[in-house]
Amino acid sequence: MPEHEDEYTDDFVAKLELLWGDGFLSPGGPQETARLLEGTDLAGKDVMDIGCGIGGIDVILARDHGARVIGLDVEAGVVRRAGERVARAGLADRVEVRLCAPGPLPIDDESIDVVFGKDSWIHIEDKRGFFAEVFRVLKPGGEL
Repeated sequence: MPEHEDEYTDDFVAKLELLWGDGFLSPGGPQETARLLEGTDLAGKDVMDIGCGIGGIDVILARDHGARVIGLDVEAGVVRRAGERVARAGLADRVEVRLCAPGPLPIDDESIDVVFGKDSWIHIEDKRGFFAEVFRVLKPGGEL
Protein backbone atom coordinates (compact mmCIF):
# COMPACT_ATOMS: atom_id res chain seq x y z
CA MET A 1 0.00 0.00 0.00
CA PRO A 2 1.40 3.43 -0.90
CA GLU A 3 2.47 5.77 1.89
CA HIS A 4 0.12 8.62 2.70
CA GLU A 5 1.44 12.05 1.77
CA ASP A 6 0.30 14.82 4.12
CA GLU A 7 -1.74 17.55 2.44
CA TYR A 8 -2.89 19.74 5.34
CA THR A 9 -0.19 22.33 5.99
CA ASP A 10 -0.64 24.91 8.76
CA ASP A 11 -1.53 27.54 6.16
CA PHE A 12 -4.06 25.29 4.42
CA VAL A 13 -5.70 24.34 7.74
CA ALA A 14 -5.97 28.01 8.72
CA LYS A 15 -7.72 28.80 5.42
CA LEU A 16 -10.14 25.88 5.80
CA GLU A 17 -11.02 26.96 9.34
CA LEU A 18 -11.76 30.46 8.06
CA LEU A 19 -14.21 28.90 5.60
CA TRP A 20 -15.79 26.17 7.73
CA GLY A 21 -15.28 27.23 11.35
CA ASP A 22 -12.88 26.61 14.21
CA GLY A 23 -11.97 22.92 14.33
CA PHE A 24 -13.40 22.00 10.92
CA LEU A 25 -11.73 21.19 7.60
CA SER A 26 -14.93 20.76 5.59
CA PRO A 27 -18.40 22.26 5.20
CA GLY A 28 -21.07 22.15 7.86
CA GLY A 29 -19.27 22.74 11.11
CA PRO A 30 -21.10 22.35 14.41
CA GLN A 31 -24.52 22.91 12.81
CA GLU A 32 -24.24 19.99 10.40
CA THR A 33 -22.76 17.79 13.10
CA ALA A 34 -25.76 18.56 15.32
CA ARG A 35 -28.12 17.78 12.44
CA LEU A 36 -26.39 14.47 11.73
CA LEU A 37 -26.60 13.46 15.38
CA GLU A 38 -30.15 14.63 16.03
CA GLY A 39 -32.05 11.92 17.90
CA THR A 40 -28.92 9.82 18.50
CA ASP A 41 -28.01 9.01 22.11
CA LEU A 42 -24.23 8.77 22.46
CA ALA A 43 -24.03 9.18 26.24
CA GLY A 44 -21.51 6.71 27.64
CA LYS A 45 -20.92 5.07 24.26
CA ASP A 46 -17.58 4.32 22.63
CA VAL A 47 -17.48 6.25 19.37
CA MET A 48 -14.81 5.98 16.70
CA ASP A 49 -14.47 8.98 14.38
CA ILE A 50 -12.72 7.92 11.19
CA GLY A 51 -11.04 10.90 9.55
CA CYS A 52 -11.19 13.07 12.66
CA GLY A 53 -9.18 15.90 11.15
CA ILE A 54 -8.32 18.63 13.65
CA GLY A 55 -10.78 17.39 16.28
CA GLY A 56 -13.72 19.79 16.11
CA ILE A 57 -16.23 16.97 15.80
CA ASP A 58 -14.52 14.85 18.48
CA VAL A 59 -14.87 17.70 20.98
CA ILE A 60 -18.58 17.98 20.11
CA LEU A 61 -19.11 14.21 20.41
CA ALA A 62 -17.59 14.15 23.90
CA ARG A 63 -18.61 17.54 25.30
CA ASP A 64 -22.12 17.85 23.89
CA HIS A 65 -23.14 14.19 23.55
CA GLY A 66 -21.31 12.44 26.39
CA ALA A 67 -19.40 9.97 24.22
CA ARG A 68 -15.98 8.45 24.74
CA VAL A 69 -14.19 9.06 21.45
CA ILE A 70 -11.33 7.55 19.50
CA GLY A 71 -10.47 9.85 16.60
CA LEU A 72 -8.40 8.39 13.77
CA ASP A 73 -6.62 10.20 10.97
CA VAL A 74 -3.81 9.50 8.51
CA GLU A 75 -2.09 12.90 8.78
CA ALA A 76 0.35 13.54 11.61
CA GLY A 77 -0.16 17.31 11.56
CA VAL A 78 -3.93 17.16 11.89
CA VAL A 79 -3.69 14.51 14.61
CA ARG A 80 -1.34 16.79 16.55
CA ARG A 81 -3.74 19.70 16.15
CA ALA A 82 -6.69 17.53 17.20
CA GLY A 83 -4.84 16.43 20.34
CA GLU A 84 -4.11 20.04 21.21
CA ARG A 85 -7.77 21.00 20.68
CA VAL A 86 -8.95 18.12 22.88
CA ALA A 87 -6.51 19.15 25.64
CA ARG A 88 -7.63 22.80 25.47
CA ALA A 89 -11.24 21.64 25.81
CA GLY A 90 -10.32 19.62 28.93
CA LEU A 91 -11.49 16.38 27.33
CA ALA A 92 -8.28 14.32 27.25
CA ASP A 93 -9.89 11.81 29.62
CA ARG A 94 -12.71 11.13 27.11
CA VAL A 95 -11.11 11.71 23.70
CA GLU A 96 -8.10 9.90 22.31
CA VAL A 97 -6.74 10.89 18.90
CA ARG A 98 -4.58 8.41 17.01
CA LEU A 99 -2.47 8.55 13.88
CA CYS A 100 -3.08 5.47 11.77
CA ALA A 101 -2.06 4.27 8.34
CA PRO A 102 -4.67 3.66 5.66
CA GLY A 103 -5.89 0.08 5.84
CA PRO A 104 -6.88 -2.12 8.76
CA LEU A 105 -8.24 -0.15 11.70
CA PRO A 106 -6.10 -0.34 14.87
CA ILE A 107 -9.16 -1.29 16.95
CA ASP A 108 -10.23 -4.60 18.52
CA ASP A 109 -13.07 -6.63 17.03
CA GLU A 110 -16.57 -5.76 18.25
CA SER A 111 -15.34 -3.00 20.59
CA ILE A 112 -17.05 0.15 19.27
CA ASP A 113 -20.68 1.21 19.80
CA VAL A 114 -20.81 3.84 17.05
CA VAL A 115 -18.63 4.53 14.02
CA PHE A 116 -18.88 8.15 12.88
CA GLY A 117 -17.43 9.87 9.87
CA LYS A 118 -18.06 13.01 7.90
CA ASP A 119 -16.61 13.91 4.52
CA SER A 120 -13.27 12.08 4.79
CA TRP A 121 -14.66 8.74 3.64
CA ILE A 122 -14.90 9.95 0.05
CA HIS A 123 -11.09 9.84 -0.05
CA ILE A 124 -10.93 6.12 0.79
CA GLU A 125 -10.38 4.14 -2.40
CA ASP A 126 -11.11 0.60 -1.16
CA LYS A 127 -14.68 1.08 0.05
CA ARG A 128 -15.36 -2.68 0.33
CA GLY A 129 -12.28 -3.21 2.52
CA PHE A 130 -13.04 -0.08 4.52
CA PHE A 131 -16.58 -1.08 5.38
CA ALA A 132 -15.48 -4.63 6.19
CA GLU A 133 -13.17 -3.06 8.80
CA VAL A 134 -15.93 -0.77 10.09
CA PHE A 135 -18.29 -3.70 10.64
CA ARG A 136 -15.48 -5.76 12.19
CA VAL A 137 -14.95 -3.20 14.97
CA LEU A 138 -18.63 -2.51 15.64
CA LYS A 139 -20.26 -4.30 18.55
CA PRO A 140 -23.30 -6.40 17.65
CA GLY A 141 -26.14 -3.90 17.25
CA GLY A 142 -23.64 -1.04 16.86
CA GLU A 143 -24.45 2.00 14.76
CA LEU A 144 -22.83 3.53 11.71
